[in-house]
Amino acid sequence: MEEERDDLAELMARTARPGEIGSRETVLAQHLAIATVSDPLTKIRYICEAARMLTPEERERYGVDEEWLEVAYRVAVSLMRVDRHPIISVLSPYYSKEDIEVSIGWAFTMDKENYKRYIKPWVHEGFNYWPSRIPKNNPPSFRTATNHLTESGYASIVAQFVAWAMPEAMRLANQITRSITPETYWEMIRLYRGEPQQR
Repeated sequence: MEEERDDLAELMARTARPGEIGSRETVLAQHLAIATVSDPLTKIRYICEAARMLTPEERERYGVDEEWLEVAYRVAVSLMRVDRHPIISVLSPYYSKEDIEVSIGWAFTMDKENYKRYIKPWVHEGFNYWPSRIPKNNPPSFRTATNHLTESGYASIVAQFVAWAMPEAMRLANQITRSITPETYWEMIRLYRGEPQQR
């Protein structure tokens, strides 16, 4: 995750052209260029950030769903903020040294209202977690279970969220490109690929 942050910071520095630092068009193009070549969660996050930079008039014209934007952004950021740690084998004879537990750092309080708002729209299937790691409160709450996920359980949650969020994210990205000249957008893509800047 630290490496990814360094790469993104380097890209932002490389793509800020002299005289245009802070230009909204340039920043929008940077976000879409990063989204184009990123994994699904990062793609959704950067498209959401670009959408938040639009003016109220542009948001209305492009049909930005403010509720979708809030939910998609907070969940994408949360799913990128995970802690992975090995399960200590002495806790149970069933765990091996290779077993990893994944904990999601949700970017909101996980109460009933926020579960209904941020989670319910996209979770449709079960997911794997470590039941022996959870105190006996049968069944465990969503928050408790997502603090004790298996790798496959985490992957399942990410897949469910991406399947819900990606169609609208791609529609939004297509709309946002209307606020950017093709030359600026493709220049950002070229710079990300390490190609020389066109004069």
